[in-house]
Amino acid sequence: MKDATMKEKGPTVGVSYNVTIEQFRKGELVDYEEIHNLTVNSGLEYIKSLLHNSNSPAVMDYVAIGEDNTAAAAGQEALLDESMREQGTYASGATGVCTVINSFTIDGTYGLYESGLFNAASGPTMIARVTFALKSVVASDVLVVTWTCTYTST
Repeated sequence: MKDATMKEKGPTVGVSYNVTIEQFRKGELVDYEEIHNLTVNSGLEYIKSLLHNSNSPAVMDYVAIGEDNTAAAAGQEALLDESMREQGTYASGATGVCTVINSFTIDGTYGLYESGLFNAASGPTMIARVTFALKSVVASDVLVVTWTCTYTST
């Protein structure tokens, strides 16, 4: 039997990942976009495991970019057409906030629409995926992808 003084629902923890994409050509900023993404199911399981499992998985510091513009969906576990993936740079910010940033030096011609945040150089776990407006990049362009990860008590 539930005690009458017991609250129906306690505080919750919010998770959000926002992404900025900056495209540079010959050192000049040619495109900028900021978007909110979707934390996918495998990402939620990763967070749970990281907090509660003594065999915690590897950290999420690999940024990937790809060429598929299908909307992000909770069941996705990878980018739908990955082009490049590199280990990013982690930086701690205010309480509950951090960033993972990577500057991709483009090695070919791509029509980029997606990015994901992973815990390995290939395969394993994607925590979040985002799609954005087409970034038509060519060799030697630099695409700076910044994932801002925010954890809040709500």
